Amino acid sequence: MVSWFDKKTGLPIKMVGYTPAGEEMSTTTFSDVKIDEKLSPELFSFTPPAGVQVMDMTKMGG
Repeated sequence: MVSWFDKKTGLPIKMVGYTPAGEEMSTTTFSDVKIDEKLSPELFSFTPPAGVQVMDMTKMGG
């Protein structure tokens, strides 16, 4: 994996993943990154589709 970072913010702007043989496998780029943006609580809620069984995995030991 090779990563590029913005000099001003230190945030990643590009990452390129390679196979063990050195061939490029994936590229991820970041754009329009915002810091300390106000986010609506609704962005973090999820309503499952009708008929889907919901399982609370937080109750499992581990």
